[in-house]
Amino acid sequence: MLHFVKSRFVTATTVAAAILSLAFIAHPAAQAAPVHSKMMKGGMMKGGMMPQTAASKMADAQVEKIKAGPNYQCCIRPMCDFCAVHMGSCPCGKHAAMGMPVCNQCKGGWDAGQGVVPGKTAADIKVMKPMGGMMGGKMMKGSKR
Repeated sequence: MLHFVKSRFVTATTVAAAILSLAFIAHPAAQAAPVHSKMMKGGMMKGGMMPQTAASKMADAQVEKIKAGPNYQCCIRPMCDFCAVHMGSCPCGKHAAMGMPVCNQCKGGWDAGQGVVPGKTAADIKVMKPMGGMMGGKMMKGSKR
């Protein structure tokens, strides 16, 4: 008899827990919005990230300004940010056309099908090797030998 009472209690508890969890899941406030509705430019999530600081906005604006300049000849679309941040210009378009290595972000873009240099494929594109603060044989601003 004790076993029967105990099993009915467990069953009733399990059923009550299931009903409560279904009620919570069915409640509109508990349902998450589809991921695509939370996406912003650049793949960032709305609400899941800290608000962008003034300094971060200024840095993003500077990157966009560099990318719009005549010395930014990127080999992928959308253009990489790596060269703007690390070199202040992008030689990867010229490099890819001449069979020379490109930055890591551009190589990844080529592998993802974003390359835009006519006559080149992802297999043709090589990546620059890290050179202790140097890119393409030129010392980067702020780096030390």
